[in-house]
Amino acid sequence: MQQAILRFSIPSSANNATKKAFANSLESVRKSGGTIVPDWPKAGEFEAYLWFPKTHSKQELAGYRVVSALNRAFSYSYDD
Repeated sequence: MQQAILRFSIPSSANNATKKAFANSLESVRKSGGTIVPDWPKAGEFEAYLWFPKTHSKQELAGYRVVSALNRAFSYSYDD
């Protein structure tokens, strides 16, 4: 059974101390193993990252990134 992909984000309204704490926490997660990649920030987010555990292959990681980019590109290209 594979572990879930985790998403970390920080709001745009975060102050400098919070941004520094977020960066430190992200570095701790990075050192614990797995792969951290940038994600598309949602409305109101300053930065966002995804953590893929070691159990995920590079193909799964690449596939998720492609799907995420296509979803973002097409979700803003149509009028309702």
